[in-house]
Amino acid sequence: MTSGRVIMKYGRARMLHKKDNKGFYTMTWTGHTLAFLALLVIVLVPSPSDGVTISVIGSPVNGLVDGSATLSIFFMSSSHPAIAWQVNEITIVSWEVGLSSSLRVTSNYKGRVTTYDNGSITISPLKLTDTNVYSVSMTATGEKPGMNSVSLQVYAMIEGGSIAVNPQTPSEGKPLVLTYVTTQGDGAATWKLNGVPLANDSNHVISDHSLIINSASQKDNGVYTCLLENPFSSQAFNTTVTVAYGPNNVAVLPSTFSNSTPISYALVGNNVSLQCSADSYPPATILWSVPNSPNNQLVNRNPLNLTNIQANQAGNYTCTAYNSARGSGATSSYALNVYQYPASNISCSVSTLNLISLQFLCAWPGAIPAASLSFVGLNPPVTGAGSLTTVVDGSSAPNLKGKTVTCVGVHPLLAKNCSLQISGPPAFSPLHTATLDPTSGNVSLMLFYPINVQPPATFQWFKNGTQLNSGGKYVISNNSSVLTVLNLNTSTDLVTYSCVGSSPVGNQTNTFQLTGPAITRTGVVANSNRTIITLTWEIPLTSVVSGFLVQKLGPALQRSFNARDTSPSWETIHTKGPSDRSDDVLGLNPDLTYQFRVIPALGQTQGSPSVVQTIGPAPTGLSPGAIAGIVVGSVFGFLLLLLLLLLLICCCCCRRREKRDKKEKIPAGQKPVQTRQKTQPVRTPNPRLVGGVIPMSNGVGGVIPMSNGVSASARRPPSTISSLSQVSSQESSSTEPPKPVTRVATIL
Repeated sequence: MTSGRVIMKYGRARMLHKKDNKGFYTMTWTGHTLAFLALLVIVLVPSPSDGVTISVIGSPVNGLVDGSATLSIFFMSSSHPAIAWQVNEITIVSWEVGLSSSLRVTSNYKGRVTTYDNGSITISPLKLTDTNVYSVSMTATGEKPGMNSVSLQVYAMIEGGSIAVNPQTPSEGKPLVLTYVTTQGDGAATWKLNGVPLANDSNHVISDHSLIINSASQKDNGVYTCLLENPFSSQAFNTTVTVAYGPNNVAVLPSTFSNSTPISYALVGNNVSLQCSADSYPPATILWSVPNSPNNQLVNRNPLNLTNIQANQAGNYTCTAYNSARGSGATSSYALNVYQYPASNISCSVSTLNLISLQFLCAWPGAIPAASLSFVGLNPPVTGAGSLTTVVDGSSAPNLKGKTVTCVGVHPLLAKNCSLQISGPPAFSPLHTATLDPTSGNVSLMLFYPINVQPPATFQWFKNGTQLNSGGKYVISNNSSVLTVLNLNTSTDLVTYSCVGSSPVGNQTNTFQLTGPAITRTGVVANSNRTIITLTWEIPLTSVVSGFLVQKLGPALQRSFNARDTSPSWETIHTKGPSDRSDDVLGLNPDLTYQFRVIPALGQTQGSPSVVQTIGPAPTGLSPGAIAGIVVGSVFGFLLLLLLLLLLICCCCCRRREKRDKKEKIPAGQKPVQTRQKTQPVRTPNPRLVGGVIPMSNGVGGVIPMSNGVSASARRPPSTISSLSQVSSQESSSTEPPKPVTRVATIL
């Protein structure tokens, strides 16, 4: 893009100022061309005889910002006059024709004004503030002064045009103003609606930069165009306007899902659709007021579909159509009749009334007929229908502590109940949390009563027996269940606190002594690769902490096993919050040994470090799997040996039983004789010996006589036989029956 201006010299033009190849050009006439024009005027215009005559060539003069403009004149005088150009009666440039040393230029135009002998001036570069009426005056000796004026209008290229609509969403019947704005330049504006030019009339006023519509209507909807033009540029910009109206003609159309025919009632189980319609722009927001809804809840849904409708949904359904752009709305109601079933829920609550009484509430709305309600557990019982409210005074309220009060709802089709467990403020362990402000370093301690009770209780807080009130460094919550101690001082604020909870059913005082930061126990667990560990710790219930410092002693943590740097002192690797009880440490080398500990902190105060936890290389002995296998194998081996031993014992017992059974088989008429003699080697008896031992009358066994006259007893001494008889007699008297013994006589 080129800038310059055009000079006409000897009838030829040279461009000296150019905005772009599609813009406008400023022609400055200088040199011989101006002389030629002046000569032509002198020839054609008769010379005055009564004073200086000034003629203007072209007025008004249009110029472009940063360009140039020549205020061209010529004069007739018999001498060299003194020339002065003025703006608002202030001389901006003056000189005497033919005398260059007489040139005087005001500061605002210094360096921007070029003068010519014919009285013309050129201003360059132009500013928007140069727009004005320039007066020129000439005085010459012996002649009357001459005066004239030239209008200069300086323009800028029009850029960044847009139309602002106020209000952004115009409303029917309200004024509407469209104003054009540009980032640069101005000109003459032409307004059009949907391409048709607009003119001033009773409803449309074009004023300065704006188009004013006194009362907007639907006829004013459309695309508005502002065409802005000046001698050097033009631009058209658009905006779309839609006038808001309504809502009008609001109506409710009830029907079933399967049939669009309007209905006058519904049976239990029907599916009902309520469609609300309204003429409106922008489209109206539809809000339904549903009968028997909690707190008259509004439903933003259209159509309103009532699926499997119940009796509690009967009543007036009100549709409210609201046009937010206009801030107006309209309603329409429909009475829907539903028969039989009541609502499917029942609600109950208890609250404190005037800090001394209990107020019980129970509601089961929408039933046809209304559900019968009664409070069971109150003395005397209280009954009602639909909704029920009763108050228990302060003298009777303590008697309800620990009891259950039930609201029983009875309807011909169903029954429901709602129970309230009445209790006073319970005893509790101290619950607290400390918060550190990283900017100021101050610690805030929060003590709170953790349990919601029925009825709600009120609380009083004490410090070393002195009641605390909200203010200064102590902040008590609206429900008084939370006490916050600001700017905690470990020396004066870690003391004994008491919380007294009060309700109509009882009071409870909880007292606890807060202590500084401490850790009771720690633990460490490593992953299978021993590259990650998890540190765990616990603190006393009364210990107040605002954070924990996890520290390490040993090799540097790493992502690879190349680094072997070892820290000679404890270094903090992690900072944890007051509610944290564990920390994961990554980047351990499984071949190196590390030590870890945790330090509790309360602001700038640190407690005693925890027990040091050491993690090192895994032991080289048997793996846990191998040890487990050995243990399991040993157990099964022991059980197998025990089973074999039992089988062996059973076999031995069976064999002994078989032997005993064989010995008990004795010939008839014989009596077994028990002997304690050692078993003699068995010799084959003489086949000629026949007979056996028979009992004698004296109790001593005898020998059956043999055919050769020799008896078997002849070979034994009498003492032996006698002793055997005595032994047999003694053993016979024992509890165990004597075992049968077969004696064989053998001749040696």
